[in-house]
Amino acid sequence: MQTIFEESTFVTNILEFHCPRYNELPTIDLYVDQVILFISEILTPFYLDEDDKILTNAMINNYVQQGIVSPSTNKKYSKNHMMYLIVVCVFKKMLSIHEICALIKIQIETYPIHVAYDYFCTDLENCIQATFSPNGIPMPHIASKKTDQTRLIRSTVLAFCNKLYIQKYIQYQQLLNTL
Repeated sequence: MQTIFEESTFVTNILEFHCPRYNELPTIDLYVDQVILFISEILTPFYLDEDDKILTNAMINNYVQQGIVSPSTNKKYSKNHMMYLIVVCVFKKMLSIHEICALIKIQIETYPIHVAYDYFCTDLENCIQATFSPNGIPMPHIASKKTDQTRLIRSTVLAFCNKLYIQKYIQYQQLLNTL
C-alpha cells in the first residue's frame, strides 16, 4: 500500500525527471543567462525551495576560476560547458567542489566526456526510479563491465538520491504540519 508521500507531487515531479543526454543538449552555444535558465529548468525538481538558486552568473564565474568549467568562448557556452554545469549543480548539494573536480577527472580519464556524461544521466534517472518508486525498482547496471569508475559514479548518484529522498520527505512532513 502506498503512503501519501509516495503519491505527492514531491515524488511524482522527481519520478518524471529526465536528464538530457549529450545529443539532447542545445546544438548552438548559449549566453550565460540562457545557460542558467536551461539548467535551472532541468534541475528544479531537486531543489527544496523556489528561492534556492540552482545556478547564477557568479557561480559559473567561480567554477571557471576554480578550473571546473572552462571559460566561455565569445561569452557563449557549449554543450561541454552545460554537461559540466549539470553535473556540478547536482553534486554540489552533497560534495565539495574539490570532490566534484576529482570525480569528473576520474570519469573523463576513463571514458570520452560525452560517454561519461550519458552514463551519469542514465545512472541518475535509474537511481531516482529505484529510490522514489513505491515498489523500489532495482537499478540496472548500464556499463558494459563493472569497474572502480562505474562503481564510483553509481555510489555518488545513490548517495545523492538517498539524500534527496530524505530532504523531500522532511519537506513534505513540514508542509503537512503547517496545514
